[in-house]
Amino acid sequence: MVFLGIENVNILHNENFWELRIKPKKIAFIGGGVISVEIGQSLVRLGCDVSILDITPRILGVTDEETGSYLTEQLEKESIIILNEAFTQRFEDSDTLIYTQGDEEQNLKADYLLIAAGRIPNISGMDLEKAGIKYNKKGIETNVY
Repeated sequence: MVFLGIENVNILHNENFWELRIKPKKIAFIGGGVISVEIGQSLVRLGCDVSILDITPRILGVTDEETGSYLTEQLEKESIIILNEAFTQRFEDSDTLIYTQGDEEQNLKADYLLIAAGRIPNISGMDLEKAGIKYNKKGIETNVY
């Protein structure tokens, strides 16, 4: 999906983020997974305003509900703005993201946008079947150990 106006936005991801040499004043994360939470929490502790937008009803969907809820509470106590069921629509200019929650269109200002949504494991070409390793679309299956 391509968003109108995205070419004017300072786009970051989990690889080029580390090339930043100035601390963002405000940063928004698209996607409520582990990358957004870990980097977002670090940045809020360094004095940045942090928002996390996710299209699902809660962030950290990879965790069980109790853990996800607990972590969400902790992040909100640290002043991270969490916007669930928020759908990115477009970018008005270089620092304004337009999103919807329900039927309402809202805007969010940020110096940078870190996109951490839609990541999938790259296991193609690994011949996992030959090694007897079980996998699915989410990645390699593991056990409790």
